[in-house]
Amino acid sequence: MGDSLTISQASSTKEILPLLSMLNSVYRPTAAPYEGMALEFPHLFALDNAQNLYYASIGNQVVSMVGVYPQVLAIEGIELPVASIGCIATLLIFEKRGIATKILNQVFDDLTQQDYPLALISGERGLYRRLDAVPVGSMYEVTLTTDELGPVIQ
Repeated sequence: MGDSLTISQASSTKEILPLLSMLNSVYRPTAAPYEGMALEFPHLFALDNAQNLYYASIGNQVVSMVGVYPQVLAIEGIELPVASIGCIATLLIFEKRGIATKILNQVFDDLTQQDYPLALISGERGLYRRLDAVPVGSMYEVTLTTDELGPVIQ
């Protein structure tokens, strides 16, 4: 396998499908391509977010990926651009080669150029600490039913 590593950003459905296939093979090995991670993170894998899906390939094989979802955080009328980062995976046979680190460095460079002052990373892996990410506390998950939300304003 003499092919070199290439880092790219997706731009079409044709590129998103191999990313989902690779990601499912890591996190949801029994899921079909349009199930698993695609259903769990539809906003991330939407076509209008394709350019925020970074991946590494060797030859024609996707070996690692990082998902980015740009958002705006509003606190008391102050808006702050924020990038959520997740769905980071590398095929087992390509782990421990620094591939995800290379992708994340590209992501951080791009976010810096785009004036994103904050990136929120899902998870607590050593990879994030090696890249100077700082844990800021516990993660909380809240599930609300429509009854608990009250009436919807239209």
